[in-house]
Amino acid sequence: VPVTRIQAPLQDALVPEGQDAVFSIELSASVIGTWFLNGTQLQEDERFFMRRSRTHESLRIRGVRDTDNGAEITFIAYGIRDSAALYIQGICGS
Repeated sequence: VPVTRIQAPLQDALVPEGQDAVFSIELSASVIGTWFLNGTQLQEDERFFMRRSRTHESLRIRGVRDTDNGAEITFIAYGIRDSAALYIQGICGS
């Protein structure tokens, strides 16, 4: 069984409030992974949209809000874990 590697890791996102944030990761093999927001597993709904095509996985968060500032987005698949941060433009950290 080939070991799956990250070809293109997640990138932090800086998004204006109310806009959509998109996170994507490119893997060396097709695996099914899971997305997490601050450690909570995400289910697809009207706010979270997940897409997978072979080795590419993406997560769209619709209409980010100020409470999302600094959120940690994590993708976990067999043998793989990668994280990135979501920052809301115009919101200052403390």
